[in-house]
Amino acid sequence: MKAGGQGGWFKSVEFALQQAKADIARERSERERAERAARAARAKRRGVNFHKPSGRWEAYVYTKGKRHSLGYYKEEEMAAKAFDKAVIKIRGKHAVTNYPPEEYNEEMRSRGASEISVEMFILQLRSEAKRQNKLKAKEDKPKRAKTGYLLFMDHVLDQVKEDLTADLAEGEKLTARGAIVSAIAALWREQDKETKEEWQARAKGLRATVDQRPERAAVEVGPSTSRGGKAVEVDRPGPSKRPMHEGEGEAAKGIAAVAPVRREPLPQKRGPMGPKNPSSIYRGVTFHKVRGKWVANVYIKGKLHELGGYKEEEMAAKAYDKAVIKFRGKDAYTNFPAEEYAEEMRSRGASKISEEEFILQLRSEAKSKGAKTGYQLFWDHVRDGVKEDLTAELAEGEKLDGKVVLCAINALWREQDKETKEEWQVRAKERRDAVDQRPERAAVEGQGGGGGTSQRRGVARREAGRGWRGGGRGTPKGSEAAREALAASHGFGLSSVRFNCGTQDIHLELEVKNSKFHGTHDTILHPSCFDANAGLFEVLLTNEDAVLSDELNHASIIDGIRLCKAERHRYKHLDMRDLEDKLIATQTKRQRLIATDGVFSMDGHVAPLKDIVALANKYNALVFMDECHATGFLGKTGRGTEEYCGLEPGTVDIVNSTLGKAPGGGTGGYTTGRQEIVDLLRQKARPYLFSNTLAPAMVGACSEVSGIGLGRGGQ
Repeated sequence: MKAGGQGGWFKSVEFALQQAKADIARERSERERAERAARAARAKRRGVNFHKPSGRWEAYVYTKGKRHSLGYYKEEEMAAKAFDKAVIKIRGKHAVTNYPPEEYNEEMRSRGASEISVEMFILQLRSEAKRQNKLKAKEDKPKRAKTGYLLFMDHVLDQVKEDLTADLAEGEKLTARGAIVSAIAALWREQDKETKEEWQARAKGLRATVDQRPERAAVEVGPSTSRGGKAVEVDRPGPSKRPMHEGEGEAAKGIAAVAPVRREPLPQKRGPMGPKNPSSIYRGVTFHKVRGKWVANVYIKGKLHELGGYKEEEMAAKAYDKAVIKFRGKDAYTNFPAEEYAEEMRSRGASKISEEEFILQLRSEAKSKGAKTGYQLFWDHVRDGVKEDLTAELAEGEKLDGKVVLCAINALWREQDKETKEEWQVRAKERRDAVDQRPERAAVEGQGGGGGTSQRRGVARREAGRGWRGGGRGTPKGSEAAREALAASHGFGLSSVRFNCGTQDIHLELEVKNSKFHGTHDTILHPSCFDANAGLFEVLLTNEDAVLSDELNHASIIDGIRLCKAERHRYKHLDMRDLEDKLIATQTKRQRLIATDGVFSMDGHVAPLKDIVALANKYNALVFMDECHATGFLGKTGRGTEEYCGLEPGTVDIVNSTLGKAPGGGTGGYTTGRQEIVDLLRQKARPYLFSNTLAPAMVGACSEVSGIGLGRGGQ
């Protein structure tokens, strides 16, 4: 009995607790329901409203007591759709919908869905309206306009099916859709051109009737009302008919009676900028009146990108040029006025130049290195005075901050009036024009071997050329050899490439002399060493190879490497550790070529050739060296970097050099090295195959001078 009584007591307590929890939950739910109803009652606006100033429908929603606009739309349904998406997205985050409580309660009672939330009710209401609109739009949607081929397919489809069915065996069914399409396509190909054009004309006529939905102009307009009248059918153009009311009266008769008025087609839009629409009025640089600055902008893939605002036009033009160079080849549209562009192009006779290249040329002519703007000239003019004034105001021991100077000069510039600023800009432009105009000076004497320049009575004597040994003027034998080559049967020029009829005995003699001088197997002559570098890499390297180039190599080496398809790597200047890292990283390549200058033209540094050759032997790579600035000068006998670094002649696999420096006044270049490499270049080097050979007079002079000027030992 005790156990039973005790158990009953526990059950009664447990039941009481459950009842208390249920009462608390009920009270909480009733309180939450009352709060939701109060929030809904406080919302006096709908989620979609017509905005009179803009003439569009606005969608908005209240979240956490704040009104958020979702945008403006042409139709109410589009705004409602945006509102529904917003309600779904922010549900459970204190989103208060804005449906009028009276309409909500009335609709809820009619549906008998008292437990549904305001959000779910609105979603259901809108989804029903959208479903009905979709069905209506599907009914009103016109049939798809067809092409000539599709019309032809409809015309022959039944006949093709009959023919294919007749060929089937008994009991088989025609199920192969591909066979029907293939048969119709074969018939289409058999049609002649006139028949195809006829079908296309029919299709075009059908498309025109579908696309042209002309409005009918009313000659009379009577009283129109949509209330209290019966709907009548009025003959209207187009695939669907709209019921009109009797109240429209004479307007309906007038609309039905008059002939259709065709609208003019709108011009096709192809984007605001670019080659397809060159008549744009926008430039790459414009003046922004509100901000009072020059704004640079560029169009990329049809979108306007602003590059920033600048104080002067030249600064904005510079930013614009950088953007054009950066985005070239990435659908970058320049914005130069078409009339000025076409006129300037005609005056230059450069009809094939692109618009981007034209703008770059035009802007590059207006600026040069060190050319300053009006603001920079003003800066230089007032900088010292500003520094003195600011230094005088400093306390003892304080230092003048550069930012303070900058702010002070900017303040002075802003204080200047418009005329003063324009005057400074005119001065800057005059200075830029003076810098850009670099007239050539005629020399009346041969090239000397000294340095510096001299000018007397307006005639310049040239003493700053590349003939550092003075071979052109200091060796009369060179000039005499040129005269002998002209006087002999060699002639003035050959007007041919080497492999055709452009090779004479003096060409072969010069190649043999250069090979003996460098200690190599063979040599091939080029019109210049630039051509020699341009034609080397694309012959030796493919996309399976890699080339490793010093970052300060000559421009001709860089351009030659760009012409080949090999993988390109640049190692730090004279950094053998970085070169070795690049060699290790490219071990999977078929062949690797190390390219370097023997003597670097701008810095005068000598390449560490011993270390480069050692790394090449270690990692099985070839070595190419440009010796234009070393041949005839470096080493005991002038044999270049190899001799200077203590290497045997012919250690480097490929050597390119020039005839325009050590001989003095000559021209031409050559490649010397292993026999296999030279033979390959003779067959495939494009400058060698498609450029005229060196003139006989120049070859004779260089051949004579090479025995005097090249090599301090006289060889």
